Amino acid sequence: MHDPVGLYAALGLSPQASAGEVKRAFRTLRTKAHPDKGGDAEQFNALVKAHSVLSDPEKRRLYDETGQVHKSAGEAFVEGFAGGAFSDRVGRATAAATSIASSMGVADQITIRQSESQQQSHTAGFEAWLRSRGSSSSSVYTSETIAEQFGVVKASYEAVPLQQRSVLAAVCRGPGKPQERLEMAAQQLPSELEWGEVLIEVKYAPVTPADIYTVRLGGVYDEDSKEPPFVAGHDAVAVVAQVGPGVKELAEGDVVLPVVPLLGCWAEGAVVKAKAVARVGRLAAGAAAAAAVAAPEGAAADAAGTKAGAESATQADELPLPLEYLAAHRELLLAFKLLEADASLKPGDCVILNVPNSTVGRTVLQLCKLLKLRAVAVLRCKPSSEGADERLEAVAEQLRGLGATLVLRDEGSVKTQLQAHRFFGRPKLAFDAVGGDSAGRIAEALEPGSKLVVYGCLSGKAPSWPWQAWVFRGLQVSGFNLRKALAADTPAGAAKLRKHLASLGQLVSAGLLSLEFTEYGFAEEWQEALEHAIDAPGGSRVLLRM
Repeated sequence: MHDPVGLYAALGLSPQASAGEVKRAFRTLRTKAHPDKGGDAEQFNALVKAHSVLSDPEKRRLYDETGQVHKSAGEAFVEGFAGGAFSDRVGRATAAATSIASSMGVADQITIRQSESQQQSHTAGFEAWLRSRGSSSSSVYTSETIAEQFGVVKASYEAVPLQQRSVLAAVCRGPGKPQERLEMAAQQLPSELEWGEVLIEVKYAPVTPADIYTVRLGGVYDEDSKEPPFVAGHDAVAVVAQVGPGVKELAEGDVVLPVVPLLGCWAEGAVVKAKAVARVGRLAAGAAAAAAVAAPEGAAADAAGTKAGAESATQADELPLPLEYLAAHRELLLAFKLLEADASLKPGDCVILNVPNSTVGRTVLQLCKLLKLRAVAVLRCKPSSEGADERLEAVAEQLRGLGATLVLRDEGSVKTQLQAHRFFGRPKLAFDAVGGDSAGRIAEALEPGSKLVVYGCLSGKAPSWPWQAWVFRGLQVSGFNLRKALAADTPAGAAKLRKHLASLGQLVSAGLLSLEFTEYGFAEEWQEALEHAIDAPGGSRVLLRM
């Protein structure tokens, strides 16, 4: 036995120490080393780490045999989530204490900036000038930037020919009820791939509230829009079947996810810009071959440059999640990012959310359980009907099983309901996807000075609350859009996307995070899928299987 990480040394023991000696040594040392008693924070953290491993027989055995500290999927997730904010209370406190600038008063900052300007007036002035120019000041123009903005002269490259065929697609003919405005149609694929284009084969496409919203409005999504007729569907998981000229970052067999809205994913296949998708891994060789569309003989030379990338695929190219989960990646990542965004949360704090039975809500509840956050689920009530109370209680029981500490009805006063349950540690963070009065109800239940994050508006009404919530209770309200958050991460956005998906994939593999899926065949069952998503949006995620 050896002690490569110094766990035994941290407790002043030899590797032959008994379990009782480990326990006694930790009890003796922890009081002296605790920062609250004047001890060193790093030393205390080392003691806690040593005790957590050596007091567990299985972890100690693995450490003695391999010299490495083994962590479960849940421990690894908690340790890495939000920079370790949920795994190291003392480390957080130490970091906060050393971050003096963050709590510095305005007068102190003015003094410091004045002294800096006296010593480095030219530099300070130049930086101020750059900031005054806005985001354009940091733009760097390369050949790829110019090609993307202005295009590439067709005579300067040779297009890649495609096999002539058509694909089935769900086409929106204009605004209105999705059941009436969507129809299945055959779409002819282009005859060749132009500069920067790829052919993708869609495997699964989810039917989400955003898809239904866009169809109802006839092609509107935030500031982006498409003129009808257009192919519906924002999200999917797809496989690259063929690459066009100028594409360096993708190869045949790569599994990709859309990074832009309105990509037209409710189709068996499509030709899209390579920049519109992000690579997350590769299919196995056999599956990739089955997914690819046979290219004409003349395309062989053009595709030669991509073969090296495909052949060099390593173990790191494995998919971070099963294909079904990748199809629902936006909901998974949204839940992850909503919780990660508030670094002030600590284990034991409370989060409140409406729409808890959605894919996002169910994911938030399961992550809260792992992070030891209390979660209050506020469940919307449909108009009274026979058996409604029994169905509502069945859903509430499922949500409690996923991690909800308390399930309340989205009616009346949520604050009063909390008080009736003697729920004294009030929520510090709220997630709203309904708007209207529902947003006001969960805002009222928050502890003064807390945050409410709006990420959706299923009611179609703007969130409402009295002005006193702003002035006297210090309500802090912000909006969150996952696409914009990921875009802000560029150029490291694709790497962060894969990292987040891999973190979630470990939880799925360990059985600590699960979703329900209902699959419908795209060609023959797309109308049933649409009805399911509109009439019963909670619980199971609806997927179109291509």
